[in-house]
Amino acid sequence: MPIRTLVLTPGLDLVRTAITKTNVQDFDAAGTVHLFSRAYRPSYMFNFKIEPIFRKELESLEFFHAEHMGALSFMCRCDPYNTVENYQRFSSTAQSGVTQFFLPNRYIGASSFSLQTRNQVTQTTSIWSTAAYSLMPTPGILLFPSAVSSGHDLEAKYAVDGYRVVFEPDGLKVSEWARGVYRVELNLREVFIFT
Repeated sequence: MPIRTLVLTPGLDLVRTAITKTNVQDFDAAGTVHLFSRAYRPSYMFNFKIEPIFRKELESLEFFHAEHMGALSFMCRCDPYNTVENYQRFSSTAQSGVTQFFLPNRYIGASSFSLQTRNQVTQTTSIWSTAAYSLMPTPGILLFPSAVSSGHDLEAKYAVDGYRVVFEPDGLKVSEWARGVYRVELNLREVFIFT
């Protein structure tokens, strides 16, 4: 079955929350701890508030929820979080020998991806040709045939084709605002299924 896409009207009240999977390991009774991340990038939660929504649109959304609930993932066009419009630093090449880098997002629009490096000392930038690296757009991984020169920041701009999400357990909340007019709150959580 093909994956469905939920498209909502831009301009809704949308909050994106980054989920960072951090563990804390206690070392001793003196309060010394070690923090470490269990993921290479954050996952995201989305909270939409839609109002007013009329009966016809509400029923369509309720049936979409009933079909997917929390077990079946779908794509969400979560504007305005679908683009990184300006070059943004996502990694440094300070670690020698590293050839694989995780972008902050998955499902990258491959034709929209652009990469540059910034020299940390001179602050000069160089745009890279697509022949110099490979992009795995679905998992959002950038691969180089050999390690990039140390002392450079990697910066990218791109579009995201969407976020693969599921409904949270309290994923659809509905309240009647006026007769035949409703308020809806959607709670979605990003998941990743590599196919």
